[in-house]
Amino acid sequence: DRTRAAALAAAGGVCVRAGPLPDETDADAVVQRARSLGIEARPAAVELASGPPDLQVHLPPLPSAEQASRAVREFAALDIEAYVIPDGDLAGGVSLGTFTDAAEAEGRRGEVASLGYPVRVVEIPRMRRVWDVRLRGRDVESLDAFLLGLRRDWPELGGDRIACEAVGAATEPVSDGAGREAQALPRIARPPQGESTPP
Repeated sequence: DRTRAAALAAAGGVCVRAGPLPDETDADAVVQRARSLGIEARPAAVELASGPPDLQVHLPPLPSAEQASRAVREFAALDIEAYVIPDGDLAGGVSLGTFTDAAEAEGRRGEVASLGYPVRVVEIPRMRRVWDVRLRGRDVESLDAFLLGLRRDWPELGGDRIACEAVGAATEPVSDGAGREAQALPRIARPPQGESTPP
């Protein structure tokens, strides 16, 4: 690890992604604290899945807006709430309800299918926005010490070493997992539970 860290430092510093932080205010506080110590820092918004997905019952996109509107009127006459999906992959389709319970979604699907409609169910991820801060320092030790200090205020803060190109990324949202452009390196150790951080 130290050999790799030395190579990273020779290539222009050592870089870390610290997070997640709950909101932009927290991210800005970390950025200001880092810059006051001479550590380069940039915030980045990240979209994370939050809980189980919703289940949308729908008709697939119809050939014309007129057909979609007619389907909505037909469902209204049957006391089934429906609307034309305005955008996204299902634009031009007809939503027949969004459910958190799989049994309820299947009940609506079966009800509509029994009327002869080509009905489908799709999962819609629930997303929440959190924030990371990408940090560039001179060496591993100074960044480790900085992260340990941050954990006094954000005990659950994680730190992953990343390729330094990611520190220059803009603050546009990026996706979780493979969608993150940063290259993950060995995770920075947290202090053992119950052990205080250095002053």
